[in-house]
Amino acid sequence: MHSTKIAVLNLSRGKSRTAFAMSAIAIAVAMTILMTSAGLGLKAGASALYVQEVDYWIVPRGSGVTDPITNSEQTMLGGVHRATEMILVYPDVNGASPVLSRVLYASDAGGSEGAEGAEGAEDAGGDRSVKAIIGIGVIPGSIDVPPVSSDGFTPGDPDDTHEAVINEKTARLLGVRTGDTIYAGESHTSLQPFEVVNVVALPEYSLSPVIVLHLSELQEITGNREGDRANEIIVSGGDREFLESVYPGEMVLSNTELTAHNIYSDKRILATTIAVVSVSIFICILFVSTTMIMSVNEKQREFAVMRAIGISDATIIGIVLWESVILSLAGGCIGALLSVGGRVLASEIGYHLYETHVPMVMPPLLLVGGVCVAVVAGVLSGIFPAMISGKLDIARLEG
Repeated sequence: MHSTKIAVLNLSRGKSRTAFAMSAIAIAVAMTILMTSAGLGLKAGASALYVQEVDYWIVPRGSGVTDPITNSEQTMLGGVHRATEMILVYPDVNGASPVLSRVLYASDAGGSEGAEGAEGAEDAGGDRSVKAIIGIGVIPGSIDVPPVSSDGFTPGDPDDTHEAVINEKTARLLGVRTGDTIYAGESHTSLQPFEVVNVVALPEYSLSPVIVLHLSELQEITGNREGDRANEIIVSGGDREFLESVYPGEMVLSNTELTAHNIYSDKRILATTIAVVSVSIFICILFVSTTMIMSVNEKQREFAVMRAIGISDATIIGIVLWESVILSLAGGCIGALLSVGGRVLASEIGYHLYETHVPMVMPPLLLVGGVCVAVVAGVLSGIFPAMISGKLDIARLEG
């Protein structure tokens, strides 16, 4: 306890140097959190939307964030309608829905032209070209989170509504609004008509063009009706043990676990995260060690006197180590707070520059991880100055 108090007093004596080191650590930590958050948001896509309302995700073992693009049947859940019915009967479950995500093609080409008209418009280079968009299939109203809510949709999962909810990005891309008809399908030649029943303005859906359909209808146009397949099932409430019994052998993940799974499943995110964390640790070590060496040099005589009056080397080393840890911990906490503000700022800048918010997934574990990176760097960078301080001798200094 005394070592901690002395360490705090020592840091307060060199206020300018301490503030500079804390600022450098805070910036390094904030950049680490923001870059990792942006990577998760870009790769996880629409998954970011559900984080606040969803408690569990049932995902196939071996699945990854690129499955909506690769369209791998081996990493999909089967029999999702029946499984969802079983889940909804469970007393503690507030809501659940399968989610099927696929890359689709869409056009605003209307009338009797259908897909041929859309292709012709694309060949002619007009505004009615076929665009690649993200298609999401859900059971509207089965869980109270957009876009699974029934706002605009016919509740439930009929397969003949031809209803679609789109985001503002898709509306601008195709030049449509509520009440218009758009054409969507898995290929340029298989476009089907869908009536736009709602245009949603949600930041998490603003980066990429998105169209939301009834699950059965998206399964039909993407070939996933046979086997009743979906990428995942989202659940509000419930119990992990019960959900694991519904899909034995598959993964039941919390939001934090899903974030870790998304990082691990995409090696590029994992490699980028490791690189960013390594650079952050290096920066923290550089500034903390420099600050601590300067501090020890200034206090050589003080530490030597402490040894001379019988204060143990362990106590002196502890004081220096506590200085480096407190310095790093404070800088890490400031950096975590900066990253929260930076997330909002980056989203607003992205909107003003590109008319789209930047989706960033920032679970609490990521903030804690950023602070831990700073603390680890503080411990590592404090070892050498602490060893120096423990060897100072008053007689040698005076000689």
